[in-house]
Amino acid sequence: MTGRFSWLAHAEQTPIGLVDTELYADATAGVALVVAPALRGRGFGRRIIQALLARSELEATEVIRAGIEPENAASVRCFTAAGFIAEADTPDDEGIVYFRRPRCTA
Repeated sequence: MTGRFSWLAHAEQTPIGLVDTELYADATAGVALVVAPALRGRGFGRRIIQALLARSELEATEVIRAGIEPENAASVRCFTAAGFIAEADTPDDEGIVYFRRPRCTA
């Protein structure tokens, strides 16, 4: 299955974040997350990711990946708190470290 989904996350009718997910034919997915700047550091990102992992649209997905610039410490903390593990210790040629998590352990 391939496709792309985006969800706007709300808390008490206030938009708090956006998650964009692209599904690939090899049963993997890529995810991008944005949390409203004024609401960062409150655990919303981790909760959005956890909700994403439970989505039925990702049922056939085995692994979800996120590419993060290593200097974006907040995103690294957010994804690792949600159970993602870095695939490498150093960034790739574009300066990105990829983090991955099996969906089945959500």
